[in-house]
Amino acid sequence: MKTGNMAAPLNGDTPAILERRDIVWSIFDSETKYTDPSSKEFMVNYRIDDLEALLEILRKEGVEVIGEIEVFEYGKFGWIMGPDGVKIELWEPNDEEFDKIKGEINLSG
Repeated sequence: MKTGNMAAPLNGDTPAILERRDIVWSIFDSETKYTDPSSKEFMVNYRIDDLEALLEILRKEGVEVIGEIEVFEYGKFGWIMGPDGVKIELWEPNDEEFDKIKGEINLSG
């Protein structure tokens, strides 16, 4: 079994996500390709404010950015590879749209 992700803030402030009670923990099928190219059995998801700006900074710092940004009604997603080989998902949510469809979507691919 591959474990999923948990959304949390990067800035250390009181997490808006906790105030909203939107903790995301997803269990993936053991055959999922969603965590590729990582060989780890889990992935971390961080809820962020500005995906494009963060990815630009990370690229300049030499972080491996995986794939292209994907845009959905409920937000934008990008991925990086952590130094320990764990794939990290970066989520810039569109809270208004996410609130409308919460519970109807599968964020774990």
